[in-house]
Amino acid sequence: MLSISRSMHIVLCTDNRYVMPTGVLMQSIGQNNTVAEHYHILVDENFASDSREALADVARKFGGECSFYVISRSFTADLPFGKDGMPSHVSLATYYRLFLADVLPPDLHKVLYLDGDMIVRHSLQPLWDEPLDGYAIAAVPDMSAPNNAKRLGINDYFNAGTLLVNLDYWREHRSLDLFGEFLRMRGNEVVLHDQDVLNVVFADVVKCLPVTYNFQNGFILAQPHKQYNPSLQSEIDVCKTDPTIIHYTVYCKPWNIACFHPYREEWRKYQRQTQWKDFRYEEPKPLELIHYVRNWLFRYTSYVPKYDRTEYENDAIIISENISHRS
Repeated sequence: MLSISRSMHIVLCTDNRYVMPTGVLMQSIGQNNTVAEHYHILVDENFASDSREALADVARKFGGECSFYVISRSFTADLPFGKDGMPSHVSLATYYRLFLADVLPPDLHKVLYLDGDMIVRHSLQPLWDEPLDGYAIAAVPDMSAPNNAKRLGINDYFNAGTLLVNLDYWREHRSLDLFGEFLRMRGNEVVLHDQDVLNVVFADVVKCLPVTYNFQNGFILAQPHKQYNPSLQSEIDVCKTDPTIIHYTVYCKPWNIACFHPYREEWRKYQRQTQWKDFRYEEPKPLELIHYVRNWLFRYTSYVPKYDRTEYENDAIIISENISHRS
């Protein structure tokens, strides 16, 4: 058993559909960190035993271990999910973050939560060592922060893909009760799932992290489509060629056949080192054709379809391809 005080404690929320991406994330963490990780993995009641073993195998490869926590369907039955206008690629497992303080061991004081559609490229130790005194969480600004903040009537808005969580604060302030109160009063306003809940409840007690710890697709959009706070631009320019954590924040993920993300090959590099090295999601042929046509338009023309604004800057594409070739 790993010591709680000496381990880096990482929380992941997943289901059977997301086992492979979660395992690739764990591979990237283990490969780039020297401290053993203790993974606290929140799953549903249907999470398969072979899925547990697959993730545990990745952790053991790097001297780590996994603890699994089952979130009952009764806990999430009344949560706002599946409404029109909500991101369709997000699963109910995203809401498991709201239960962290109540399901994790009481002698655990801090955890690092990471979304499953990420990879880690450098040491997480500087992030883990960030002090949280007086803060409920630490997080990176969202790629559409001004719009989302205005929608919810708050001053700023963070992306919940990377969260350094002060469990002592959550317990002391009975955060789960606060989440429930918000959902009862304003659940009809929720669009981005529990991320909206966390942003409103912790609006005044969130510590801002550097964007390198949650480098989102929206940070490298072509100029007309940027929606983040312009004050982040200099920081983005510095870290976009070598971010610590890449977050693949659109519905077309790097394991999809037609993904055009400029850091696609970085993700696939880690995938090739796992038991899922030959795995590819199949896509219906009409959808696959649409993706390829759309991606060609993004790369070689100025036309941007109205339904999707992910046209990446050419310099980010070139730089990331050079990184992939060197690795």
